[in-house]
Amino acid sequence: MQSLHRAGARVIMLPAITGAPACPPEEVLVGADGLMLIGGGDLDPSRYGQDAHPRSYGFNDFRDDMELELARYALSNGLPLLAICRGCQVVNVARGGTLHQHVSDHPGYDDDMHGRPHDLFLGQHSVEISAGSHLAAAIGGLQAARCTSAHHQSVDSIGHGLRVTGWAPDGCIEAIEPVAPHPFALAVQWHPEMTADQDPEQQALFDAFVAAAGACRDGETLDFMRASTGST
Repeated sequence: MQSLHRAGARVIMLPAITGAPACPPEEVLVGADGLMLIGGGDLDPSRYGQDAHPRSYGFNDFRDDMELELARYALSNGLPLLAICRGCQVVNVARGGTLHQHVSDHPGYDDDMHGRPHDLFLGQHSVEISAGSHLAAAIGGLQAARCTSAHHQSVDSIGHGLRVTGWAPDGCIEAIEPVAPHPFALAVQWHPEMTADQDPEQQALFDAFVAAAGACRDGETLDFMRASTGST
């Protein structure tokens, strides 16, 4: 929240309270200019057709339902979206993708690099970035030098209509974005908020997201949607 405030946003939090009445995304997000999905416990792997790994934790069916629907809505309706850690995984699963359930089990992945949330251990690494991506535009280059991670899961097969735009040195997927034009939709596996107060590269992700949300508020997203659909 502090990273968003530094970027000039006004923040409304949406708690995932089990048993709360279901509400369609367009009602939940009425008046919102953007959506940020944050970190947390694991998605229930039944959401992508797998049984749970022994190290899986923190399942919350209500939160899964809510965030998957919100992600689909933001991607389909041109609502600026920034997704972090679990949020990155939500975006991928929302579009039919799957996850590696435990990074330590994947050959070649370095959990010292990516962190071990069960042990409260943080990793740090660089991220290589695809040219022409929202991530490259926000960072202002093709590498983010110091990204802080704390995840035991990661993106495996990519969801429909998504592409990989960032990789860690060991090949772990660190960023995904839509293939189709979108005002701003970026999902990152690391935690930019952990160092954004001291690292302008990390704060730049929040700045770019809030700038896109401001453009949405001012009607520029409507112009984008008209241009991309050919509607008037």
